Amino acid sequence: MPIDDDPSTRDRGLEGAVAEDFRILNTQAPRQRKSLAALLREPHPSVPCHDGNDHHFRKSELERLAAILGEEEREELLLPLLIEISGEARELKVRTKTGVEAKVLESLLRMPVDRRKGELERLAAILGEEGREELLLPLLIEISGEARELKVRTKTGVEAKVLESLLGMPVDRRKGEIFLSRKQLPVIRRLLKTSTQYLFLV
Repeated sequence: MPIDDDPSTRDRGLEGAVAEDFRILNTQAPRQRKSLAALLREPHPSVPCHDGNDHHFRKSELERLAAILGEEEREELLLPLLIEISGEARELKVRTKTGVEAKVLESLLRMPVDRRKGELERLAAILGEEGREELLLPLLIEISGEARELKVRTKTGVEAKVLESLLGMPVDRRKGEIFLSRKQLPVIRRLLKTSTQYLFLV
């Protein structure tokens, strides 16, 4: 039986297997979500799922949610509520645009929830409209094996503004380049998990 020792082939096979596992796990996810207000108007409230079946809602649950929210908020709340579960993280995540999901969860749990802005929302809050046009993502951070500093190249300086806001301290900017300490890397990786890429220089 032939054995393929090409690491790239094995990696592609593993990635394909993992993708298939996730596809199977998410077959019951909704193809479409509906607002609470729309579901309340339906005699048999439901939404279609990726596996071809329907996800049905109990009227009593919808009425409980409606009692928490105002009329406008019922239009904003999309159901079912999607809860992201990561194998690595200990926390569960619910994405929100309006904050209405946080209001629902706090009422049901009878305690405050930890609401954090998404990465793009966090960056947008730091910058003005012009700065949002200038900031190119992902942010490229150069890491040299010999140097103790990390480098970010900049033309407009908008990257310096972002990093100073996130780090809570001034950064070392020199002629189109921003230099960071390796000690600052964990903070950047925590706050900008998906908005940064790292270039390892030999």
